[in-house]
Amino acid sequence: MKKYSFYLPIGIILVIAGLFVFIYPMVASPAGMFWALAAGACNETDYGRDPFTYGEVASAATPGQIKQDVDYCKTDGMLVEFYCDRGASKSVEVSCSFYGSACSNGVCILNK
Repeated sequence: MKKYSFYLPIGIILVIAGLFVFIYPMVASPAGMFWALAAGACNETDYGRDPFTYGEVASAATPGQIKQDVDYCKTDGMLVEFYCDRGASKSVEVSCSFYGSACSNGVCILNK
């Protein structure tokens, strides 16, 4: 045990330093969790075309050029839904009235 006691504090310091290097840019970046997108990458928060879940999409056509899109209501009954397709941000208009619902805050909500 004595033989390895020297390596334990060094290992702990390296782990802490590694976490700091990885986490700090995510917290400090205005782009948040999307700071490290490579060119041609696309991330989304609602995992596809789901009109009942609010979503955000971040895509990068070139490194460092991040485009962010959010689902939004075009009208009371029309939702603009963003999703990823082959590494790019795409959008589609969804008629919430087709589902018997209305659009509010970027999601289709069921009328009661």
